[in-house]
Amino acid sequence: MESKLSKFFDDAIMEATCAVLEYPQPCKIPPIPKLAEECGEAIQAANKCIEGKGSLEAVRGELVQTVAVIIRLYLEGDETLGLPPVSTVDLMGDEHDS
Repeated sequence: MESKLSKFFDDAIMEATCAVLEYPQPCKIPPIPKLAEECGEAIQAANKCIEGKGSLEAVRGELVQTVAVIIRLYLEGDETLGLPPVSTVDLMGDEHDS
C-alpha cells in the first residue's frame, strides 16, 4: 500500500506536470511570486482549519500546490526573473553548462 507521504509527493508531481503543460514559461505569473502566493494560501487554509472554519483536506490541497510550484521552480527556474533551473546544480554545488 502506498504511503501517505508518497501519495502526497505523487500528487504534487502530477500538479507540477499539469502546470508545466498548461502554463509554459514565460508565465503570466512567474514561479517565484507564484510560490509566495501558494505559501500564503497554505497558511490561510491552515489558519481556517485551526479556527474550525476549514478542513485538513483543504490544507493538504494547498500544500500539494505549494510543493508543485517548488518542483517547477527546481526544474525550470524562473525565466521571467532570470533564475536558472536549480536542477542544473549537482550535489557538490557545481553548476553545469546549459
